[in-house]
Amino acid sequence: MNLRLVSKLQWFLLVATLLFPLGGGCADPLPPLIVDIPEYEKVMRQLKRIGKGDPIYFVSMGRSLTPIHAYLRATGQFPSCSVPLTGFRAVGELTVQEETKLFDHFDRFFPTDAAAKGHKVVIADHPITGATSRETKKYVSKYLLQRGRKLNVEFALTIPHESDIRDPVGFQPLRVGGKLSGQLADQAFDEFAEFPEFDLAKDHSETLKVKPIFQKLVDHIRRERNTQGCIPPFVWLGAAE
Repeated sequence: MNLRLVSKLQWFLLVATLLFPLGGGCADPLPPLIVDIPEYEKVMRQLKRIGKGDPIYFVSMGRSLTPIHAYLRATGQFPSCSVPLTGFRAVGELTVQEETKLFDHFDRFFPTDAAAKGHKVVIADHPITGATSRETKKYVSKYLLQRGRKLNVEFALTIPHESDIRDPVGFQPLRVGGKLSGQLADQAFDEFAEFPEFDLAKDHSETLKVKPIFQKLVDHIRRERNTQGCIPPFVWLGAAE
């Protein structure tokens, strides 16, 4: 056999072994969750524009923006946190007791003034209904004022690219498209949220703990971003030529 051909075959097998180790090293641990990296990066650029030169601290309200929160944890581009709020549905004014419980809940999950110092804190939501997002903003604003929090805040809503809404009143728009837009609309990432749901009527002192599956999502996104998918060696060879 031609020695040059043998050498090429050996090199090919080496590359294949590195890219596709035994045991399915390239297997997708969360196959239904396609990570649309370009769309996430578009959101990152929009967040930078909102910051206007200040670093961003991203606060995800509820579980609807779990993928963006997880993407930030995976990439480390900005600090981020999530505030469990999925079960919060304010109808009319909260009672004094309910408001106290909600604000104590915010104390637990919002970034401290020290952690957010020098940052633009973007408090973001994916609206199922506009009314819920407005109620959330109202009580978060009241909380920040009542607690004397020294946070430089902007409120933001994710909006599909195809939506006719251009500038939601009182919110910065975060345009999302591609697969990410459909996944947010379908609530495809909800089960991977960092925390369980929050309900004002329940005692969550022992239940609102980090869910291990959230870290699996973070690891999945990090792996997808680093590899940009599993590219067969022959594609690399063809590109090299």
